Amino acid sequence: MELINLQSDLALKETFLNGGWNKFFCALSSEKFSNMKRFVFKMMVLFGSTYICEQAFSTMNINKSKRRSLLTDGILHSELRISTMNIEPDFKIISKDASQFHGSH
Repeated sequence: MELINLQSDLALKETFLNGGWNKFFCALSSEKFSNMKRFVFKMMVLFGSTYICEQAFSTMNINKSKRRSLLTDGILHSELRISTMNIEPDFKIISKDASQFHGSH
Protein backbone atom coordinates (compact mmCIF):
# COMPACT_ATOMS: atom_id res chain seq x y z
CA MET A 1 0.00 0.00 0.00
CA GLU A 2 2.88 2.35 0.76
CA LEU A 3 4.24 1.92 -2.75
CA ILE A 4 0.85 2.74 -4.27
CA ASN A 5 0.54 5.81 -2.04
CA LEU A 6 4.07 6.85 -2.98
CA GLN A 7 3.38 6.52 -6.71
CA SER A 8 0.16 8.54 -6.48
CA ASP A 9 1.59 11.42 -4.41
CA LEU A 10 2.20 14.28 -6.86
CA ALA A 11 3.91 16.49 -4.28
CA LEU A 12 6.56 13.82 -3.65
CA LYS A 13 7.02 13.39 -7.39
CA GLU A 14 7.70 17.11 -7.75
CA THR A 15 10.11 16.98 -4.81
CA PHE A 16 12.01 14.17 -6.49
CA LEU A 17 12.13 15.88 -9.90
CA ASN A 18 13.21 19.25 -8.52
CA GLY A 19 15.31 18.35 -5.49
CA GLY A 20 16.83 14.97 -6.24
CA TRP A 21 17.07 11.81 -4.22
CA ASN A 22 18.15 13.35 -0.89
CA LYS A 23 15.34 15.88 -0.66
CA PHE A 24 12.82 13.29 -1.80
CA PHE A 25 13.87 10.82 0.88
CA CYS A 26 13.80 13.49 3.60
CA ALA A 27 10.33 14.53 2.48
CA LEU A 28 8.92 11.02 3.07
CA SER A 29 6.74 10.93 6.14
CA SER A 30 7.98 8.42 8.74
CA GLU A 31 4.40 7.64 9.77
CA LYS A 32 2.99 7.23 6.27
CA PHE A 33 6.00 5.47 4.68
CA SER A 34 7.66 3.67 7.61
CA ASN A 35 8.16 0.36 5.76
CA MET A 36 9.48 2.11 2.67
CA LYS A 37 12.02 4.13 4.68
CA ARG A 38 13.15 1.04 6.58
CA PHE A 39 13.64 -0.83 3.28
CA VAL A 40 15.66 2.03 1.77
CA PHE A 41 17.92 2.16 4.84
CA LYS A 42 18.59 -1.58 4.56
CA MET A 43 19.41 -1.30 0.86
CA MET A 44 21.75 1.64 1.38
CA VAL A 45 23.68 -0.19 4.09
CA LEU A 46 23.87 -3.33 1.97
CA PHE A 47 25.70 -1.63 -0.89
CA GLY A 48 28.07 0.24 1.40
CA SER A 49 29.10 -2.92 3.24
CA THR A 50 29.48 -4.84 -0.05
CA TYR A 51 31.90 -2.19 -1.30
CA ILE A 52 33.96 -2.43 1.89
CA CYS A 53 34.14 -6.23 1.60
CA GLU A 54 35.20 -6.08 -2.05
CA GLN A 55 37.86 -3.51 -1.19
CA ALA A 56 39.24 -5.75 1.59
CA PHE A 57 39.39 -8.80 -0.71
CA SER A 58 41.19 -6.79 -3.40
CA THR A 59 43.71 -5.59 -0.84
CA MET A 60 44.20 -9.15 0.41
CA ASN A 61 44.87 -10.39 -3.14
CA ILE A 62 47.45 -7.66 -3.67
CA ASN A 63 49.20 -8.47 -0.38
CA LYS A 64 49.13 -12.23 -0.85
CA SER A 65 50.74 -12.59 -4.26
CA LYS A 66 52.93 -15.42 -5.58
CA ARG A 67 56.07 -13.84 -4.10
CA ARG A 68 54.46 -13.51 -0.68
CA SER A 69 52.57 -16.78 -0.52
CA LEU A 70 54.25 -17.80 2.73
CA LEU A 71 52.43 -15.19 4.79
CA THR A 72 50.79 -16.50 7.94
CA ASP A 73 47.17 -15.66 8.72
CA GLY A 74 48.26 -13.40 11.58
CA ILE A 75 50.57 -11.31 9.38
CA LEU A 76 47.98 -11.14 6.60
CA HIS A 77 45.34 -10.02 9.13
CA SER A 78 47.67 -7.25 10.34
CA GLU A 79 48.43 -6.11 6.79
CA LEU A 80 44.74 -6.03 5.88
CA ARG A 81 43.98 -4.00 8.97
CA ILE A 82 46.69 -1.46 8.15
CA SER A 83 45.77 -1.35 4.43
CA THR A 84 42.08 -0.66 4.99
CA MET A 85 42.43 1.99 7.72
CA ASN A 86 42.48 5.71 6.96
CA ILE A 87 44.67 6.71 9.90
CA GLU A 88 47.77 8.77 9.21
CA PRO A 89 50.69 8.33 11.64
CA ASP A 90 51.87 11.42 13.53
CA PHE A 91 55.54 11.34 12.57
CA LYS A 92 56.46 14.34 14.75
CA ILE A 93 55.36 12.56 17.93
CA ILE A 94 56.93 9.29 16.82
CA SER A 95 60.27 10.96 16.08
CA LYS A 96 60.16 12.94 19.34
CA ASP A 97 59.66 9.75 21.38
CA ALA A 98 62.47 7.87 19.62
CA SER A 99 65.48 7.54 21.87
CA GLN A 100 68.02 6.75 19.18
CA PHE A 101 67.99 7.11 15.41
CA HIS A 102 69.81 4.75 13.12
CA GLY A 103 70.86 6.36 9.87
CA SER A 104 71.65 3.04 8.24
CA HIS A 105 68.01 1.89 8.06
